[in-house]
Amino acid sequence: MVLSRLQDFGMTKFDRIVRSNGYRVSESDKYLYIKVVEEKVVVICLYVDDMLIIGTDVEIVKSAKKFLSAQFSMKDLGTVDMILEIKILHTKDGIRLSRSHYIENMLKKYDYFDLLELSVPYDYNKKLRPNTKRPVREPEYSKIIGSVMYAMGCIRPDITFSVRILSRFTSNPIKPHWDVVQRLMRYLKRTLNLSLLYTGYPAVIEGFSSASWCSKPDECRSTGGFVFH
Repeated sequence: MVLSRLQDFGMTKFDRIVRSNGYRVSESDKYLYIKVVEEKVVVICLYVDDMLIIGTDVEIVKSAKKFLSAQFSMKDLGTVDMILEIKILHTKDGIRLSRSHYIENMLKKYDYFDLLELSVPYDYNKKLRPNTKRPVREPEYSKIIGSVMYAMGCIRPDITFSVRILSRFTSNPIKPHWDVVQRLMRYLKRTLNLSLLYTGYPAVIEGFSSASWCSKPDECRSTGGFVFH
């Protein structure tokens, strides 16, 4: 898994050239290119001018880098250890993805880093209701929820439920909503180094789902979530 940075390239040109070399575009993401050569797989992921190259074999990754560097001006940044605030750790068990550095900075930025830690992100007995009065620190609340949503994306499914609940009140928060934000931050401090581990097994996709029935007391609607790996 290596990271490269492209310079002075056009997306249309890039798409045409890599397709001509046998890559196909993923059906789920138009910036994801996949190529299979004799059961060996190489994947190119694009994000603005950064390019992540992943392969099942070292030689096929080297071949992809050689092909791309002949076509574009690019800088090889070596084996990737950080991208999009995601820390990538290669361990004997597999590949771990973590946003510990981002979460730590977020907790310090919003002055939550020194709070006592909690082991559960949300009190499921607490029913938050919409505010009909004057909002409390609305701009700050929206910024915090946006930061937590970024921390959650792809890395922290354990806080998805809490974030979904809290994001309903970004336009009109009051103290009970802020209390739940604080609880979530205390949980993030406790689980700062929690990471996702990818081992390549099992080969079968597994899915998990859960729901809190009638968690919106004013509308009698449920809040659910799911994750697949």
